Amino acid sequence: MDNQTRSKEMEKANEQITKGIQTIVEEHKLPKNCPKIDWGGDFEAMSPDEKVIFLKKFADSFNYALDLMQKERNEWMDRSNNFETQLLDAKDRVAKQMQFAQKLAHENNETKRAYQEKIKSLENVIKGLK
Repeated sequence: MDNQTRSKEMEKANEQITKGIQTIVEEHKLPKNCPKIDWGGDFEAMSPDEKVIFLKKFADSFNYALDLMQKERNEWMDRSNNFETQLLDAKDRVAKQMQFAQKLAHENNETKRAYQEKIKSLENVIKGLK
């Protein structure tokens, strides 16, 4: 593949990505430009080295918060997975109980049918004796 073809494919991919992003922005009514952060006078008065230190601490605090959020998310996922497992186990137990109940009902029906057949045959015997 030559450079011109590769360049055209990259351009086409970039256009598709841009269209996709525009669609997401429009669907979710997101701002088209990022809002400018107003850092305040204290930050603006800092030296460049102090700003770097401040921003590193700021990023660390965000990373810590994100880590806490991720841990909580993982915990909720574990809970939901456990709950799902419990539900599936309960479903299996209920299905087994239903099978057992149906089996008992079927056996009882068979027993009743056998008794009814014996009763009819005995009634016929009694009628024959009269």
